[in-house]
Amino acid sequence: MNLIAEGLEKQYPQTNDKLRTALVPLNEVIVGQIRPILLLLLGAVGLLLLIACSNVANLLLARAMARRNEMAIRTALGASRARLIGLMLTEGLILSLPAQRPEWR
Repeated sequence: MNLIAEGLEKQYPQTNDKLRTALVPLNEVIVGQIRPILLLLLGAVGLLLLIACSNVANLLLARAMARRNEMAIRTALGASRARLIGLMLTEGLILSLPAQRPEWR
């Protein structure tokens, strides 16, 4: 851009004498001096998401431990491992569907 401005200044000196160019990166225009604050906010949101995911995993583990006896009885009655896995996946899918559609709440 500076080269183009210099070329225009040489080519049209009578009309281009007050034209000056200053290139500023778009990132600097949008973010400016708040970049460290935004990075800190991004880190905080990431940490919050990590805590939420570990919380959900802990709840799923607790639920699985509570259902251990049920799984033992189903296995004793002849349910295959694939059937038990299908049962758990279907149940998890049914429980997660309302979370995907806000109007179902």
